Amino acid sequence: MLNQIYADITGKEIFIAEELQAPAVSSALYGAVAAGEEAGGFKDIATASQKLGRLKKESVKPNLENKKVYDQIYEYFKRVHDFFGVTDKDIMSDLKALKVIAHE
Repeated sequence: MLNQIYADITGKEIFIAEELQAPAVSSALYGAVAAGEEAGGFKDIATASQKLGRLKKESVKPNLENKKVYDQIYEYFKRVHDFFGVTDKDIMSDLKALKVIAHE
């Protein structure tokens, strides 16, 4: 379900790692890159991923109808953020102060 949400929000196809311990494999890939080619590793993470990374055949494709809704939610989020963080910077401080007064 989470991968479907990621796909819907980003509008991009999500490919699933074959390994259950994908973070551990990723750490090993970065270790191989840190070792470098001269020590038997790889020159960059893209090369290491191509050689050692494996993906499942199936992927999660975005639902574009859901993406439209997520895009609308994001626009509302930006408006709320800008109101509380840009337009009226003091509103949260004022509300916290009011809370203190109300509890006295």
